[in-house]
Amino acid sequence: MTDSLDLAVIGTGPIGILSATLAASAGHRVGVWSPRTAVEGKRLTLRCSGRLESSVEVENISGPESLAAWSHILVALPATAYADVLGMAAPFLHGKQTVILSGALSLVQFWLRDSVDWKGAAPDLVAWGTTLGTANRVAPLHARIATVRPRLGVSALPSTRIEVLTGRCAALFGDRFESSPAHLATLLANINPIAHAGQVIPNLTRIENGEPWRLFANFSRAGARIAEAIDAERLEIGRRLGISLRSLDDHYRLSYAVEGRDLAALAQAIEAAGLGAPGPESTRHRYIEEDVPYGLVVLQRIGARVGAATPNLDMAIALLSCGLDKPYARMNPILAGLRLETETAESLARRFA
Repeated sequence: MTDSLDLAVIGTGPIGILSATLAASAGHRVGVWSPRTAVEGKRLTLRCSGRLESSVEVENISGPESLAAWSHILVALPATAYADVLGMAAPFLHGKQTVILSGALSLVQFWLRDSVDWKGAAPDLVAWGTTLGTANRVAPLHARIATVRPRLGVSALPSTRIEVLTGRCAALFGDRFESSPAHLATLLANINPIAHAGQVIPNLTRIENGEPWRLFANFSRAGARIAEAIDAERLEIGRRLGISLRSLDDHYRLSYAVEGRDLAALAQAIEAAGLGAPGPESTRHRYIEEDVPYGLVVLQRIGARVGAATPNLDMAIALLSCGLDKPYARMNPILAGLRLETETAESLARRFA
């Protein structure tokens, strides 16, 4: 086993529970900070069931001021919490730390580096293209795990430390990380907003009415066509930036270890294997509130800067904005801080190398 490290996890949602459990099971000292919901006790028991069956004890971090004592910080938050929670945490972060952003959206690593008045050196910042797995909450501090991903991409600030920081991630969470050639590659590798658009749009009435429904069982051919069309535009954006990307179909094959001729067949195979999850029962769900402004809108803006046509992506954003009466294009303060309006494909590649 590698030498024991210490890790503070910000967030006690399903992905925070999965991440903390993997690190603690590997013999590392782990603590969790729940910024939105207070939890009592000096030590907490986290439980995972499903694809990962495990129960671990971790420390309860009482507040953001305690983060300064930890060498590694994992941010396991929905993007909608980035500005508020990272704003609370940032005064206690410093140059001797490594901050890992799980499933980083909106190039948040650059926003964090550039928006904070670091009194000394900034911490090393690591962005993951997606989360360690897929999971849903069973109860407070208990997550049902559908998948633990075998591979995910990593980018780093400063980029010169990418190999060291990729190795640090492997020491904490296992040998599952691939160094990405650029930050844009990590961003574009995140297929969750695209998949969720295809799942949400055809089922929007169910979601609005709060009806119970199965996510993959109802990811039918119509929804799959929507997701495949948007994914083709993501792949074209990558091509224009010189970035090779896995398709959404290939992501599902790799993450869920299932086979199928197309996306609709893969979705049914995932459900049949018992790896599916309940669909959202509220329009306030992260598949909408997070994935539209922090995922789809960012992809749309980058597509415009590289000259890629995105009619299906534009349609998805417009339909959800109209149907839910939300100005999603203006609901991402991280994107506003990046100021992408004057970038070209060449300047984007240089800036986010």
